Amino acid sequence: MGRRQIGASHAGSKESVSRSRAPPHLVKRSQADFMTTFFQAQMDYIFFFYGLAFIGLGVVAYILSQEVHQRLPWGWLALFGLSHGINEWLDLVALTWGDGVVFGALRWAIMTASFLCLVEFDRLSLMRGRSRGPGRWLLLALALAAGLGALDGWSGLNATTRYV
Repeated sequence: MGRRQIGASHAGSKESVSRSRAPPHLVKRSQADFMTTFFQAQMDYIFFFYGLAFIGLGVVAYILSQEVHQRLPWGWLALFGLSHGINEWLDLVALTWGDGVVFGALRWAIMTASFLCLVEFDRLSLMRGRSRGPGRWLLLALALAAGLGALDGWSGLNATTRYV
């Protein structure tokens, strides 16, 4: 940045202090910008490995579902892992080659189906573990609540489907 003279307040000494470092708030900002730029450039790898992790979950849950006398409904978790992993890879395709209305709708449908599989895994796990739990009405209630996001268009529907 330059040099700053320190003089009058130090009893006549004429020392100069070099200020080679930026203020801390600017350093943090530039690091955040660097990290954001870095990860945005790596989104293809992130989607690939994210999808692979979910598919791995699906494979492990499928293997567990083949065991005899399982208390948990691993088949539903396997369906969630496989469908959500495929959805992440479809997001990778959309990022790489572009997205259209039909392809976006297909990705949304697969994502919604994956979350419904996860809710069903949770619901049945509760029922088997405690001998009671919510009925299938829960799936309809969650689907209707997520559908309210459509009032804000595709992005709203996508957001409410993920977070409801």
